[in-house]
Amino acid sequence: MRSLRLIPLLVVACTAVGPASAQQPGDKVVTITDRELRTIRLMMDARESIPRGTIFVVQKVEGDRLWVSRFEKAPGAEGWLDRSHVISFPAALDFFNNEVKRNPTAQAYAIRGKLWHEKHELEKALTDWNEAIRCDPNDPLAYVERGAAWFDEKEYEKAIADCNEAILLDPSCGMAYALRGSVWWAKEEYDRAIPDYVEALRFDPEHAFDSIHRGRVWNDKAHYDEARFNYDKATHMKPRTGIFVIIRTPLPFSKEDSNARIVQDTNAIRINAKNVKAYISRAESFIELLQYDEAIADYEAAIRLDAANFDAWNGVAWITATCIKSRSRDGKKAVQYAIQACELTGWKDWRSLDTLAVAHAEVGDFTSAVKWETQALQTLASVTKVHMRPFYEREFRSRLELFKAHKPYHEEAKK
Repeated sequence: MRSLRLIPLLVVACTAVGPASAQQPGDKVVTITDRELRTIRLMMDARESIPRGTIFVVQKVEGDRLWVSRFEKAPGAEGWLDRSHVISFPAALDFFNNEVKRNPTAQAYAIRGKLWHEKHELEKALTDWNEAIRCDPNDPLAYVERGAAWFDEKEYEKAIADCNEAILLDPSCGMAYALRGSVWWAKEEYDRAIPDYVEALRFDPEHAFDSIHRGRVWNDKAHYDEARFNYDKATHMKPRTGIFVIIRTPLPFSKEDSNARIVQDTNAIRINAKNVKAYISRAESFIELLQYDEAIADYEAAIRLDAANFDAWNGVAWITATCIKSRSRDGKKAVQYAIQACELTGWKDWRSLDTLAVAHAEVGDFTSAVKWETQALQTLASVTKVHMRPFYEREFRSRLELFKAHKPYHEEAKK
């Protein structure tokens, strides 16, 4: 089971102003002043206080103004920042190194720890978070911050210990319960995860993100009705936040659901043999049932009917590159189909670039795999309003590390 980064990193105030540098769409920047930005919410416009040390991605540039979006947590925030309000991510570490030297507070160490973590320098990040805790041992969020790093590294026992300490300091710390619940979920100890999600909701009911992961727990236990209830519950919480775009991620279907969809799509194809959508829908159901040969056949039928259909080309490429059943994998075919998907999307679609990367890895061309996975990450960062962006970024980075280690990516068996 693959993990998401589930808890937003601690961001706090420092003092000093650094130089702004020219930024382009897709670049990461770090705030050096406290600001307010528009919070993404459903049917309403709100403002969110943004502390110094917050990481954003530049979406567009107009003169000295940058339109930025944050995807570290939900609801996210977006809006205009002056260049003087931010520093480029590559320069941020030096900037906050100086902050630590001038004023070595818990907050300064916490910001620098987050920057190290973003650079995948775990040991240095942990050193700074340890210093933050030493400076202020009564701050529960510092333990949650460090626990989130342990979670990302799959050091689950250490993450639980930090959550326990945070809850001891503040028994109403909803973030600590949410993180600990997610650790139990990752460990597949679902009966321990659910009570922690309940407590997270009790102490922090406005953050529906916790309900999402509570829903994921039920989903992994194959309790689909309970999963849909919890997803729906999160959707209707007040305030109704933009988190609904994540909640509405399609849940895996039960075997009965998939079989029912196959019957429905088969009838649709019988009525209209050129129904491309029905072939693609049926292919997705076959995948849920691990019937990969049937799924490939349906995708290829869709291609014969509509050679410009990106989903069909990408679907075949993904299965033949990553299938859990080795007999269904065909790296050369995956590369061929992934290239076609990229050409159809003008080499600007992050999904097809990711597929091309895993296809190259399957044939052992890890240099190309690293190249295209890096391109997929860069393209993803440049596109606004991507559904479940943090999840995809985490997945892409994980695959990139695999490719750098000369290892292919294969799907895991469904629970």
